[in-house]
Amino acid sequence: MERDPEGEMENSLVQQARKQLDRGEYSEALKTYLLLENEHNTGLFRGNITLCRERLRRADSARRSVGDPVPIQDIYRTVAAGEAQNPRVTRGPLVSVIVTAHNTEKYIESSLESLKAQTYQDLEIIVVSDASTDCTDTILERVRRATSGIKVYRLAANLGTYYAKNFGIRMSSGEYIFFQDSDDVSHHDRIAYGMGAFLSNPGIRVVRSQYSRVDPTEGLVVRINGVVSKLGLITLGIRREIFDEVGLFNCTTKASDDEMFNRLKAKYDRASIRDVKLPLYYNTMREGSLFADMVKWDGSHSIDQNPSPSRAEYARTFSELHTDVAPESLPEVFSFPRVRDALPVPCDMTKLPNPEIPVVVNVCSIPSRARSLRTVVESLAPQCDRICVYLDGYENTPPFLHEYGSQVKVRHSSEHPGLRDNGKFIELDRIVGEGAECYYFTVDDDIHYPPDYVAHMLLKLKEYDESVVAGAHGVIMKRWPKGYFSDQRLVFSFTKGLERDKAVNLLGTGTMAFRSSVLSEFSLKWLENAGMADIYWAVICRNRQIPLVCVERHAGWMRDLGSSGETLYQEFRGRDPIQAETVISNAPWSYASIAESLECSFSDRRVIEFLLPSLQFHHELLD
Repeated sequence: MERDPEGEMENSLVQQARKQLDRGEYSEALKTYLLLENEHNTGLFRGNITLCRERLRRADSARRSVGDPVPIQDIYRTVAAGEAQNPRVTRGPLVSVIVTAHNTEKYIESSLESLKAQTYQDLEIIVVSDASTDCTDTILERVRRATSGIKVYRLAANLGTYYAKNFGIRMSSGEYIFFQDSDDVSHHDRIAYGMGAFLSNPGIRVVRSQYSRVDPTEGLVVRINGVVSKLGLITLGIRREIFDEVGLFNCTTKASDDEMFNRLKAKYDRASIRDVKLPLYYNTMREGSLFADMVKWDGSHSIDQNPSPSRAEYARTFSELHTDVAPESLPEVFSFPRVRDALPVPCDMTKLPNPEIPVVVNVCSIPSRARSLRTVVESLAPQCDRICVYLDGYENTPPFLHEYGSQVKVRHSSEHPGLRDNGKFIELDRIVGEGAECYYFTVDDDIHYPPDYVAHMLLKLKEYDESVVAGAHGVIMKRWPKGYFSDQRLVFSFTKGLERDKAVNLLGTGTMAFRSSVLSEFSLKWLENAGMADIYWAVICRNRQIPLVCVERHAGWMRDLGSSGETLYQEFRGRDPIQAETVISNAPWSYASIAESLECSFSDRRVIEFLLPSLQFHHELLD
């Protein structure tokens, strides 16, 4: 029989590769199998090639010391290796992922890309911008327009990530809620594994996974107390109904995922919480991160992570509360929206205004707007201490107002006739007359007020030492106007955006706030005619050198509810002579009048220059 040298060589190479593999000579075996596969291209040796490469990776990982850098690819391989041990689904109930963002223009798009790449298909992404001042909002708007499944909301006040998370929860529709910071990314199977855990057992209420901290510039994992990944509260997934049972997040700036998790453990048994022990969440190590106060670098790719003093103090406080408060009271304790902290926290952990005196909201309503009045009261009641409602022309008190008990004070026009919008100031007459103090808000019955409305206005008042009246609808008039309803007046509508605060001549009383002590005296009789509260208030403040400031906000922060019935603006525009006489007799207005009030209130020229236009001299030519 003739010999076949090529066949003998092939058999010899196969035997050689097998022996190399058995002896653990994976590098040499890999070379031999690659030679065989390249020669025959049958796919017969691909399994052994993969095996050799995997053994080489494991050996390389084992040779690393605890101080060596760990590439992110090692984390990905860990996830791939754990697939068989963890249930994973790609379809199921709707999931909402809440992304909160504040000045993360460098990271936000990549963060959202990681969520759009999720293998779980029934997903909505809710992004809440926490009053970003960089290009974050511009990027979000572009991404929203180009991508389906992403909804974007904005807060006017920077109140912290947990306030933004709560807002996102309220705006979401999913049966299950997950969270992600805007400078972090998720493994593409994160939600699939999380939902696999949820759906594997109907008793599971909460899931969490492991996370790794990553240096974004090098793509290397930063060890946390010596480990490359650990279970983290930032990875929480929660059934929606749980928030109805225990309340929402405490509105701090940090550590309230810790508080929430401990609240859940106090409420439910440990079996209702499932841990997915795979590193599926990747947290960027960068300057300014929310966790920066609890890390200390222990090498170029390693950190020691421990609670900061303020976090430790917070943990002691919330642990006591979880013990002392009845479970059924938790939703009330951790309600949203809010202007005060639910429990005492260190000053570096809150951005809420925390007013020390009552917040009193005042509204006048007509019967055709009863439905929109309900919307107004529902949105503002959680943000204030008391609401005073002047019902103009109502035969009876709408039943829904009784639901608020003593928080709502109702007055009827039958008891105080002919006041119209002046009815918003009945309570001010009483408060100033008694020498009491409060933050006094006047609102309309046909405007949508956002969940950060009261907080934003209170923070603006504090910014100006509570010596101004703040509002969201402002007017600058000509110096010597010939009437009030003039096309030449400059209007900053509450429905439009305003890039920075502006001092104005007049504020609409539907969007106004001030500390009652700005007035040493007040009488309702000063408002002589109905339907002119805006003008009278402008005159009152102008004569007492109280500045009026129209506050910054984004477009759409407030909106008209579109209620039926003629507005006061429409009703009184045709009776301009009444307003005109008051406006003309109290001239001059315009910037000269504004500057005079500012100079009487502020010694700091920077404040005055900030609130006035950079160029004013040309207005004298226009007047």
